Formats: sequence, C-alpha cells, structure tokens
Amino acid sequence: MIGTDNGAFWSQMQSAVDIWSDIGNGTIKSLVFGVAVALIALFHGYCARPTPEGVSRATTSTVVISSLMVLGLDFIMTAWMFTVV
Repeated sequence: MIGTDNGAFWSQMQSAVDIWSDIGNGTIKSLVFGVAVALIALFHGYCARPTPEGVSRATTSTVVISSLMVLGLDFIMTAWMFTVV
C-alpha cells in the first residue's frame, strides 16, 4: 500500500483492534439506531394523514427527526461506552 509490510500491518491492526470495544460497541449502536429509526417511522406513518401530502410530510419529518435522534444517541452512547469500558 504505502510501503508497509503486509505482516507488520496485520500485526499492528490485530493488536490495536479490540473485538468487544470496537466491533461489539459498533454493533450495539447500530441496533439501537435501527430500533429508534423504526419507532420514529412507525409513529409518523401511523399519525400521517391519508393523502399524498400527509405521507410526504410524514416522510420528511421522519428523516429529519431520525437524523437528529441518531446524532444525539451516537453522542450519548459513545460517551457512555468510553466511560464504562
């Protein structure tokens, strides 16, 4: 790649990556984000007016609120995971 020996690269990567704190925490965060987005979408979908305009408003608000929720949850969960681990 950039002049690094393959064996040295993999050795350094294996010593730097911790299965639980890197991959496990990322998996937990992904599952929490998925559940949060699904619940927000369900709520907005059920409360939407049954018109094309109502559906488009529900879709837009779902995207905006879900994006902000994922950002907030990511901040909170990352802070919590760094203090616990």
